[in-house]
Amino acid sequence: MRFFEKIKLEKLDFKKYQKLTPKFYLKSKNLALKLSQKKVLHFNSTSLGGGVAEILKSQVPFENNLGLNSSWYVLKAPKKFFRITKKIHNFLQGEKGKLSEKEKNFYLDFLLNKTRG
Repeated sequence: MRFFEKIKLEKLDFKKYQKLTPKFYLKSKNLALKLSQKKVLHFNSTSLGGGVAEILKSQVPFENNLGLNSSWYVLKAPKKFFRITKKIHNFLQGEKGKLSEKEKNFYLDFLLNKTRG
């Protein structure tokens, strides 16, 4: 996983939800017991900004506090790669345009060659 960086997070205590939502707390603890032998890996492209990063900042520590073996990794890639993925993201949301052959080749080369191993 040399092209991924593990994000280190502060510990959070899920127990504070015990009084706030006892039913949810108990259900979460019971579900976590069923998953206690599993490893949970979260992958995304950034540790800052964006909805996924904001959620994982709390979710991963809470999962660990519940007894899960949970980790969060972000992709280490050149800025050019992320500029291309941003274009793809915008295209999927309806923006008109297309990737150049150079962009396609760079994107695919990174995914197919760089992320192996």
